[in-house]
Amino acid sequence: HTAAGSKAPPTAAGSKPPPAASVEDLYRTFILAYLAAQPRDKVVTMKSIAEKVSLTTGKVMDAKVISTMLAKDPEKRFKTVGNGPLTSVWLSSGPPPMKIKGRMTATDFWTYLEADVELMRRCTDNLFFRETYFAWRERCKADHPAVFGAKVPWQSVVKASRAMGKLKGQPKDETFVFPALFEGKEGRSRADLVAEIAQSVAERREEYEADRGGITVDPPRLNLDKKSNGEEHVVLPGMAVAQQLSICNLNAFAVTLRSATVLNNGQTAFSVHLPGLLLPVTMPSSSASSFMNRIIATVECRPRTNGLLRAIIKLVFDVQGQQVSILRYARVRCGDPDVYHNLKPTAPYVRKARPRRRQKLELEDGEAPAGSAAPWVKNCPKYKMPREIEEGTRAGGIDVELHEVRANLSSASYVPLFHKLLWLEEAAMWTDIRTFNMDRALMQQRGTYLMLTVPGLSENRPSVLKGDSIRAFEPGSPKSGKGFVGYVHIVERDQISIKFSRNFHAGFIPGKTYDIEFTFRRTMLRLQHAALDQASDIPGSMLFP
Repeated sequence: HTAAGSKAPPTAAGSKPPPAASVEDLYRTFILAYLAAQPRDKVVTMKSIAEKVSLTTGKVMDAKVISTMLAKDPEKRFKTVGNGPLTSVWLSSGPPPMKIKGRMTATDFWTYLEADVELMRRCTDNLFFRETYFAWRERCKADHPAVFGAKVPWQSVVKASRAMGKLKGQPKDETFVFPALFEGKEGRSRADLVAEIAQSVAERREEYEADRGGITVDPPRLNLDKKSNGEEHVVLPGMAVAQQLSICNLNAFAVTLRSATVLNNGQTAFSVHLPGLLLPVTMPSSSASSFMNRIIATVECRPRTNGLLRAIIKLVFDVQGQQVSILRYARVRCGDPDVYHNLKPTAPYVRKARPRRRQKLELEDGEAPAGSAAPWVKNCPKYKMPREIEEGTRAGGIDVELHEVRANLSSASYVPLFHKLLWLEEAAMWTDIRTFNMDRALMQQRGTYLMLTVPGLSENRPSVLKGDSIRAFEPGSPKSGKGFVGYVHIVERDQISIKFSRNFHAGFIPGKTYDIEFTFRRTMLRLQHAALDQASDIPGSMLFP
């Protein structure tokens, strides 16, 4: 506005007055002033700018609108990196904050890593990740000195990589996890991935433990007792056990020991150190004295709790510019030596052969204990296992059936698939309990009961409760004969008292043996099947929220 009575200054003939500033220009000017007032190392995001604009002007603007507005700036005064509301913004007239530099550098570094999968797999090791990043940064500085003039610490690259979802871990971790190495395995269960990794480690253990690069390392024998002909040594909690490992360089040139660490999955019982030496250590060539080309490393374990402790000692060497890693597996058993020697196995474990299945024979029912049958279960359907599931588990195994269930699970198929899961669980229960069947077992008369000694009963192997049924058959072929069903009335430490039918007790001959089969009650399984039938009335959004 001009003063009262004054006139606006004349314009040149034929010229037009300058256009009024647009609303977007006003907002950009406000954002420009806001960014200029921020500390140099502060990271400003689209979300924080939107909140500042809304708080100052009263107009609600989202980050997407502001991002579009800044992109249309004719003078290109703004620079951005990232996507979405957390996109970082800074002025093009100044350098970006260090966090933004770290993210930009991490983006370029991961573009380099992802082009070589084998290199990326090796970079899961922290030390190799650092060395690879430093070498890449020096090459980039030589090619583009203006871009990589400032040194970005490798810790900033790790933090930025974690924020980008490229890496899982902290800068202090010995190893990193790269999700990109597991692409294409999202549909597989965690158990399958763990089994695959375990199998790979087991198959390549000899390769990991092999001496390489002309360097030899003694194997740790912390678990062996030198005074007892190499038997396993048991350490009491709080006591320390140590061993010296000899590391020898057989090359005609010098090598450098870069690091000696313990990969122990968070445990602190194991440690490794080099007495009187500081890493890195240069080992002379084999032409030197036999003591000069040799390093003594001490591995120590001080357990605090009972059990078997395992750890991996990792030694990293620099052999003519190449990184060479050698692993050594260590284990120590902690506990009471007397208890361990009394309980240790005397022979290798041999899995009991699966017993033959008897044909459907005539079974004579016995006398069940009073009150063993719940009256409210009588009306519950039997839910017998379908023949196709029984035959399928017998032929292809339960794992095949479970794979089909996982592949077809949805809200529409919830009820039938979980019925199938319960039947598969029942099939597994039958398989497990049949391993405890007894051949030619001897029963003894005790009053009105027959007493049977069951090995492992006190450890619930098998689990036998009052009211459970036991089947007795004449010894011989499983395709013939008559069976008798007895019910458990009394359960003691390793003995059970059974009642069969009156005919069986009347004809019982002391000293006669029988083949015994264990069973289990299906009450809980039947109730679960019944609950599934009622679940069909529940909305799918509750079962699959």
